[in-house]
Amino acid sequence: MTHIYLIRHCQPQAEGDDRTRPLTAKGAADIPKVTEYLADKGIDRVYCSPYKRSVDTISDFCSRYSFDLEIRENFREVNIGNDYQGEFIDTVRHLWEDYSYSLSDGESYGQVQRRCIAELLPILRADRDKNIVISMHSTAMSTIIKYFKPDFVWEDYFRVLCHTPYAALLSFDGDRFCTVEYHSFD
Repeated sequence: MTHIYLIRHCQPQAEGDDRTRPLTAKGAADIPKVTEYLADKGIDRVYCSPYKRSVDTISDFCSRYSFDLEIRENFREVNIGNDYQGEFIDTVRHLWEDYSYSLSDGESYGQVQRRCIAELLPILRADRDKNIVISMHSTAMSTIIKYFKPDFVWEDYFRVLCHTPYAALLSFDGDRFCTVEYHSFD
């Protein structure tokens, strides 16, 4: 069996450049929870989004257990765009419910899913029967889960949006998806 641990980053600061926003004090305090969660999982490799909050979330684990952190651009956060009007959560829900929809200066969730899956499938083949960590973001994580589990609906995605950090364990028998389990660090 191959086990993929998708880890949503710890709580980031709300303002600043999306790629370089640091964690809040609470986010930094939650890093050891992620390290402890992964400590007994027999991890073989660690991949990560290039965004600072994802790197910071998993760096303690990598340092403590001597893992190289393999940065993968395709696991980055969605570029949602800036031209939304009204409530942000309404825009996010529209993006979730229509994978072809995008704002004029942003990505659709379908685009996010395609780039994440294009990155993940070769990892599944190369790292077969291993335990893998991918430190990433709520939208990237949720679109991956939805690819393998189409009944992952808005309420499931919203749950992920509301938790930092958060984990999903996807299990595969060869290329065949078997199960997903969730872990909240609250």
